[in-house]
Amino acid sequence: MYGSMRSSTRHLTAIPVLAAVLACAVAAGIANAGASQPLSVQAIRYWTAVATCETGSGGPPKWDWGSKHRPGEGTAFEGGLGFSALVWKLWAGELGLLSQYPHAYDAPPLVQMRVAEYGAKTDHAQWGCKG
Repeated sequence: MYGSMRSSTRHLTAIPVLAAVLACAVAAGIANAGASQPLSVQAIRYWTAVATCETGSGGPPKWDWGSKHRPGEGTAFEGGLGFSALVWKLWAGELGLLSQYPHAYDAPPLVQMRVAEYGAKTDHAQWGCKG
């Protein structure tokens, strides 16, 4: 009996944690990104490495690239993965994300990664920086 109570208690405490994780995912726009499953740990590592190369200059990625027009950044590319504005509008639009995130730099990192995954799969897009 004690073991079953302990097991059910463990499951009951996991429910709020799972609900919180799902709520965060929805808030981040991942659920709207047209994905049936979340990004793998390997995919997150890969896209973070690409973003570090694209916008980090040896430091952490600048997921808001293009939003602040810092010296030397220019305006041709946006977000941590360096999307062109046109490509972002196309892919984010196809995923139904454009109204929520009109620019790549408006989207959280996981949404930017999801859009990049989409572009890599649907259009065989490639980045100059490799993860």
